[in-house]
Amino acid sequence: MRKLIFIVIFPFLFSGCSIYSQRAINPVYSNIGSFLHYYEGIQNRLYGNLGNAVNNFKSALELEPENDAIYYELGNCYNMLNMPDSAIHYLAQAVQINPNNKHYRNLYGALLINLGKFDEALQNQKHLVKIDSLNVNYRFQLVLLYSQLKEFDNALKELHRIENEVGYNTRLAEVKLRIYLQNNDINNALAEANSIIKIEPDNPLYHIYKSEIYFKLGEDSLALSILENAANLDPLSPQVNIQLYQRYMQLGNYKEAFAKLVPLFADTLIGPDEKVQLFYPLLFEQKLYADYAQQIDSLVSTLNTQYPDNIFVYELLYEHYIRRQNLTKAREVLQILTLIDDTNYKRWEKFISFDYSTQNFDSVISNSSKAANLFPKQSIFYILKALVLDELDRTNEAIEVLKTNVNSIQNSEDKAEMLCVLGDYYYKENVFRKAFLTYEKALKCNPNSTRVLNNYSYYLALQNFRLKKALQMSSKAVDLDPNNPTFIDTKGWVLFKLGRYEEARDVLRNAIAKSSNPSAEINEHYGDALFMTGNKQNAYIYWKKAQTLSGGSEKLNKKIRTQEYVP
Repeated sequence: MRKLIFIVIFPFLFSGCSIYSQRAINPVYSNIGSFLHYYEGIQNRLYGNLGNAVNNFKSALELEPENDAIYYELGNCYNMLNMPDSAIHYLAQAVQINPNNKHYRNLYGALLINLGKFDEALQNQKHLVKIDSLNVNYRFQLVLLYSQLKEFDNALKELHRIENEVGYNTRLAEVKLRIYLQNNDINNALAEANSIIKIEPDNPLYHIYKSEIYFKLGEDSLALSILENAANLDPLSPQVNIQLYQRYMQLGNYKEAFAKLVPLFADTLIGPDEKVQLFYPLLFEQKLYADYAQQIDSLVSTLNTQYPDNIFVYELLYEHYIRRQNLTKAREVLQILTLIDDTNYKRWEKFISFDYSTQNFDSVISNSSKAANLFPKQSIFYILKALVLDELDRTNEAIEVLKTNVNSIQNSEDKAEMLCVLGDYYYKENVFRKAFLTYEKALKCNPNSTRVLNNYSYYLALQNFRLKKALQMSSKAVDLDPNNPTFIDTKGWVLFKLGRYEEARDVLRNAIAKSSNPSAEINEHYGDALFMTGNKQNAYIYWKKAQTLSGGSEKLNKKIRTQEYVP
């Protein structure tokens, strides 16, 4: 059963919304009292000139800072401008000055609920009930807030009081039933469900509740038969059919699940977002893609036809094509997403990263340049372009891309990452001084960048240069990310270079243990440390392991041939 969220829409949220097109109102009054600013603000609000209205009300507020009506109107305007934080700020002031105004508290409470500030909304609602204890709607909202905050006893007490005053009705009973289900009070929930069904036996919603109770009790067959009976009552009910689809999926009744899902996808009353949510569980059942490939393809085609411009549908299409191993189609979808939503740099990043992973290097270079023009402050596009240029043995061009654009990056962490890549390439080109200076710049941007700390310390160790600093940095990287075998290996190798062989051996053993598939480099380093601590037989074993992998040093073969460490 999907989680039910209580949503209460207050009609006065929309008061003051104008049906007229926006037109300017020439100011008539100037510095002649708060009332005239207030009046002009009301006129501007009614005509939809909300920015002008806000200015009018603020001018009025300067002249009369304790006027609750002005604070309320400011809150109302900011709400209409979809600026809830500002709206709540001014409404709180209005409520503070005039705590017994129901209109203020109604809007204030609605906005608190919309922002998920349920504790504050509850206190506000309690005050509303004190102001007007005969208003059943206020008390009913109080019940919903108690329930939202899991104060189930208080919710039930208030519900019983309302029920004693207005009599039994299914709306109150339904809320009571939901509270019993939330509180896992199965016996009372079942009794309430049976009571409601006696009054409204043809309402499928109440049968859904009853089926959920039996699913909770582990009586799946009975629960399923109740759901199927609900479907017989209303065969076209989306709620019932969604429930049946989800239960069939949970129980592994995939044939029945697809029988329900196909008409749900054809139902135009169900929106694209909900259809996408219904489809997503299929993505994580690889067996379904093998056994029901044709049906799944048909569902995806239906979605694409119904919603040709929906971003969430295209995101689903991408996941679908990946599982179908249709990389061409997957790439097409990513490209379409960049066209539909070209202001979202993450979509460009995903598209270009996809090309990088499939070694479509020409496209990476071209699209990285396009994306960098669109998003010049995003480092990832310069880095992706540089990575490809380096793989094409055009490292000097990669250096130029990074060096030219690094100062356009404002985010310090991103800038540190970009400088780290630049430092790596300087080192690769044997420009060691520039490499180390670049790493220093990177650490000024982000002193806790584990990648910078690791790479800088490793390359210092390779050059036998400033080894104490290298140990400090590599130790910090391991402290920040203690489960990263590469960082642990670097620390071990720095210790090895310092001649602290036993410590190096212990640290490198940890690197081996933390890695599910140790690299050639880690195996070779561990072999070196074993050799230097007298365990020559095992050193040879780890050198041989390194040999079977790629990435060992140029001296590895000689170590194996001579069975001696080669410095």
